[in-house]
Amino acid sequence: VLFYLVCLRLLDGRKTAAMLAALFFAVHPLRVESVAWASERKGLLSGFFAMAAALAHLHGRSRTALAAFAPSLAAKASSLSLPLVLPILEIHSPGRRPTRRAWLALAPFFALSAAALGAAVLAGRAYGTIVDLEIYGVARRANHILYGLLFYPVKTLWPGNLSPFYPEPSWFGGWSWQTLACLGVLAACVAALWRARRTHPAVVSAFVVYAVMALPTAGFMHQGQFHAACDRYSYLPCLGFAVLFGAALGRSRRGALVAAAVLAALGVASWRQCAIWRDSRSLWSAASVRAPGLLALGEHGAALIAAGETRDGIALLQKTIEDPAAPSTVYVNLGVALQKGGQEASARLVWRRGLAVAPSAELSALLGSSQAKNDITTATGLLYSALLVEPGNPFAPLQLRQH
Repeated sequence: VLFYLVCLRLLDGRKTAAMLAALFFAVHPLRVESVAWASERKGLLSGFFAMAAALAHLHGRSRTALAAFAPSLAAKASSLSLPLVLPILEIHSPGRRPTRRAWLALAPFFALSAAALGAAVLAGRAYGTIVDLEIYGVARRANHILYGLLFYPVKTLWPGNLSPFYPEPSWFGGWSWQTLACLGVLAACVAALWRARRTHPAVVSAFVVYAVMALPTAGFMHQGQFHAACDRYSYLPCLGFAVLFGAALGRSRRGALVAAAVLAALGVASWRQCAIWRDSRSLWSAASVRAPGLLALGEHGAALIAAGETRDGIALLQKTIEDPAAPSTVYVNLGVALQKGGQEASARLVWRRGLAVAPSAELSALLGSSQAKNDITTATGLLYSALLVEPGNPFAPLQLRQH
């Protein structure tokens, strides 16, 4: 609803065009991950307040916009680039043009963004979620950025084979012909947009907004798993494409009919995409087919075990760790499954192997907790034996406790 009101302002009050734009945003399959995944509720909250801030700014209520922007950043830092987007929105809002006073009014927004960025970096450093440059090098980050900037517009046009996890292609590790190809495509797109800046300024603005909003999550500061892209990262950056959809097809009845057909197809695709989020088994089963990778296979195996299909799950996990690049989570899941099956020695062997090839704090903790469990079992047995063999010796428990 907030986005509809923003579109209504940008599209000069054309209700049909604004409604088509809002529906395109709402029913597109790229939105499914943000809505279906409970952990991404923070993204929805951040998007809600970011749209509220944009709407308030378009209506000239700077203080209200600033008051909405603050909780948007507090929910998630995905709206960091909003201060750069607001002047672009003003250019296309009827009756508003950015002035020097308007630019000065954006200073508090930039200050909030800088503070939020600093807090995010400090938190990432403190908790070890930000990957250092030595591990995630310049070439890898550059490939991630180039690939990511192309990924979301393509998936917006053709949202096929959407997955909860997209593993990094092998060429991400260095400079290759794929890097040059991505760079060439981006250069061609920039050149085409530059030529269209006078005839189609709204199209240029939509892509500029996309690039500005997408860059913070494109790979400059990598966090968490080594993924190539994430559907949830398109939530705010691709809003401009929805505006273009409504503006292009909301001018005539024929265009509205075409838009209705497209929206119906997108709705069906979203309905099917929602089905894979029913449980972990369906989720990772789909991921291992649509975007196969070691993480998806490992999570699929863990989901099978959780669903009671222990033999199939263990077999899949054992097949996955045959690859030396298997992530630590695969070793964790396989060891836990073996431990629950009473194979303590095999579990510890798997964890030690994982600690050697894919070290993690979780594997270290599991090895420590497993050893502690063995120590407790041994101590309990010794105490029981001492009390049973020497029931008249009052010092046995004390001696064992000291030992």
